[in-house]
Amino acid sequence: MISPRVDVTIDCLDDARMAEYLQLQPKAQGLLIHDRFSHGHTCFAARHEGRLIAVAWATPHRINMSPYLPLVMPLPDKSIYFYESFTEPGFRGLSIQTALCAHMMRYFGAKGFQRAVTGVVPENGPSRRKNEKCGFQPYKMIRFVMAGPYRRLLPADFRIHDR
Repeated sequence: MISPRVDVTIDCLDDARMAEYLQLQPKAQGLLIHDRFSHGHTCFAARHEGRLIAVAWATPHRINMSPYLPLVMPLPDKSIYFYESFTEPGFRGLSIQTALCAHMMRYFGAKGFQRAVTGVVPENGPSRRKNEKCGFQPYKMIRFVMAGPYRRLLPADFRIHDR
């Protein structure tokens, strides 16, 4: 059991409460969010004193690894993909996303899912630490080169040497 350092309640958002989501994430696109709901994605929400302060998404469907890397990966059976978590800046560092992740693990475990998968860029230390606390283990690093519109995946055995 993981407890955040502030009182929160966790539930699921639905398409009817998209306006609340867009208040937390003003740069989000309403059409994209509606599309996620219509394709069976689930949005989990953490609230403090009734106010939405954190969200995280999950889907059992194939995944697009990132908006800037054109890589689509199918998920193995009984697997769920956790993605796009966000916490209001004033509430970061209080273990809210860790508690949200633990709740999602229990929720999907009760539905018969046996594996959770996620992705994070190596530079995102807070997300990596949250994932470790939730039991995620590093599996593979996907490397690519990007220069303007040019994007290319690098072979798995390609190494970029540190200076």
